[in-house]
Amino acid sequence: MPVFGSGDYSQCGEQLILEQLINKIKLTKNKFAIEFGASDSSIFSNTKFLEEKYNCQRLLFDIEPKADNVYKVKITSKNINYIFSVYQVPRDFDLLSIDIDGMDYWVLNALDTITYRPNIIIIEYNPQLEGCITVEENDNYIFDGTIYHGASYLAMCRLAISKNYIPIYNTPLNLIMIRKGIWLNTDIDCMDYVKIASNKNNFAGSWKPDNLNRKFINVGLE
Repeated sequence: MPVFGSGDYSQCGEQLILEQLINKIKLTKNKFAIEFGASDSSIFSNTKFLEEKYNCQRLLFDIEPKADNVYKVKITSKNINYIFSVYQVPRDFDLLSIDIDGMDYWVLNALDTITYRPNIIIIEYNPQLEGCITVEENDNYIFDGTIYHGASYLAMCRLAISKNYIPIYNTPLNLIMIRKGIWLNTDIDCMDYVKIASNKNNFAGSWKPDNLNRKFINVGLE
């Protein structure tokens, strides 16, 4: 069922933003969306509305799927492009949603955005992290409920730009970006992500401290 009513399945109202963006840029002819961390395919989904409202095809993955239409696959930086090839992902598609509670930064970093060009990407960041940092890359990582997961907001924004995407909106947990080639033909504003990152009031989080004191990596582009 929708989480917030009015057909909104998303976690923090992201669906309403995505719908507005799609109304501006229109769907690709492929009408195709991909979601990593799809769980039961509905709760907290960023792609369910595309299937219901626009008859889009969805390709769904989760390490512990809770629905028959979700493939049991652990997405990593080593296999993301191979998985896309195996499942015949089209070059141009509408939405890629990444919420895998850990290696999100490294998975997006590894995506070949020349071969695969989602118009919109939505990715979870860790709102408790400051600066431009992420966890160390580790394909064996398992989320343990501590602060040691994901990447900071600023790290995700800078990664977006390095992949030729424009950060245009953030919710308390997710960053939404548009492919630059699409964005240039719209009147959608580019947000001042550096200013937003410096204002801690935009963020919230309550994860436990990491008692193992694991290392974060500075991924600043200075």
